[in-house]
Parts: sequence; structure tokens; C-alpha cells
Amino acid sequence: MFRRFVPLLLAALVACTSTSGQIEKAGELVVAGKPEEAVPILEAERDKHPASPEIRHLLGITYYRVARKALDEKRSADYERNLELAMNEWIEEVRLDPAAPGPHTMMAIVRLHQGDLDGSITSLKNARKLDPGNPVAYTNLGEAYVYKGNLEVAQRYLTFARKFRGSRDMIEVVEALAAWKRGDRVEAEDLFSSALASNPEVVAQWNEASLGRPVETFDDFAEFCCGDIACGPYMEKACRSAQLTVERREVSAETARKELQLEMERRRKLNEIYKGRKDLQIEVEKPEDEK
Repeated sequence: MFRRFVPLLLAALVACTSTSGQIEKAGELVVAGKPEEAVPILEAERDKHPASPEIRHLLGITYYRVARKALDEKRSADYERNLELAMNEWIEEVRLDPAAPGPHTMMAIVRLHQGDLDGSITSLKNARKLDPGNPVAYTNLGEAYVYKGNLEVAQRYLTFARKFRGSRDMIEVVEALAAWKRGDRVEAEDLFSSALASNPEVVAQWNEASLGRPVETFDDFAEFCCGDIACGPYMEKACRSAQLTVERREVSAETARKELQLEMERRRKLNEIYKGRKDLQIEVEKPEDEK
């Protein structure tokens, strides 16, 4: 799922800013799948409240959703530009609030989307360190380890998610993924059906991407997963067993170069921020040229 729950973030923003109407309007546009319309609204709010990490976080999510849409539509330049803008906002959020887990969760989503599962797990572990009582952090790590194929570790994280009173529905969806991964389609369908019956909105968003259509059965979800580059490549064997085609990420050499450049810059900036905060125990990989 890798969620940050935009509606909850909106509630916090509305409570702490004097321009709640604009924030609420932007948030509704993001949730409605119109992030490009929300961007100028949130940019204006960021400029009015430059020290607000919450606004920067939401603006980063919005840029990222615009980037994902651009990539799906083969608009490489727009993808690269909006991805860079998203990263800039999350890095600035970290500068403003080094103990915030949110930007690390979003960076994990980006790395998952780019095919860097180990890097995604590192970012998720950072988010957990910064908010060790948050059940969503454990649910997210459970999902990541399902993708990695280490189902024992995945279940351990999901056990912690339950301990900290995480959403039963979210946990069951991840457990459905795990069952599907190990080849137990019957259990996967049972778990997924239970979660969906309890909360039909539980899969309305997946890894900060809209599913684009209603999901009413496990088959609907499996088809979405296999067709999503942040899910399908990690579930290839299960997709093949269901006779579903896995969607693979295809980018130009120039786009790949730009992504690498952004990643190196991201690491440098995070190292700069956290080098004096050993108390937070954040792990940041060194840029390639510093190894």
C-alpha cells in the first residue's frame, strides 16, 4: 500500500493554516486524480508558509502524482521535471523537520517504482525508526518484504502492525499478496474479500497511484497489480500463474541518467542534513562517487 493517507494529512493542514479553504480544495483535487490542477494552489500556499513541512509534504506527493501520470503517457521531460520537484519538496521537509517519517515513506515509493526494492526498504526502515509506534510503517515494510520474497520477515512486520493496532483491512490485503506470492490463490482471495467487504476503499490508492477503476474482486486487484510497474515486476511468478502480463518499466537512457543524477543528489543532501543527528540513526547510502 505504501500510504501516507492524504485525507489525514489534509485534516492536519486545515487545522494549522489560515488558508484551510485552499488546502482543502487542493487536497480534493489530488484525491480526485487531478494533481496538475492542485499544483498551483499548493505552490501558492508553500510560498505563503515556507516553513510548513506539512504543505511541502503534500506538494511533493502532488508533484509525484503528476510525474507518474506523465511517465504513463510517455512524456519523459514532464516526468523528470516533476520528479525533481517532488524530491526537492521532500528534502526541504526533512530540513525543516529531520524527525518526520513522511518524506522517507514517499522516497521509498519512488524507489520501489524505479525498481530499487532494497533502496525502498532502507527508506521504509528510516520511516519506522522515526515513528516506531506507527502501524503503517510496519504494514509498508510487510508489503516490501512480500515483494522481496521473504515472507517470514514480512509476517513479522505485519505482526507488529497488528500489535500497534494497524488497519486490519490494510494488513489483510498485504497478507493476500503474501498468500498469492507463495501460490495459495484460495487464501489470497479469502483474505482480500474479507478486507474489501469491511472497507471497499482499502485499495482505492496503491503506492500513491490511482487504480483508475473500481476493484470488486481479487481478480480485479491481481490484474491491476500485474499491470502496475510498482507491483507486477515483484509478483511476476504469481502473475504468470494467473496468465496475466506483467507491465515493465521502460524509460529512455536519458531519463535513467536523470534519475540516477537525482538519486545521487538526494543522498548528498540527506547526508548533509543527518550527519549531525546521530541520535536519529538514519541510514543514508553514500553517493556512488563517494564509495
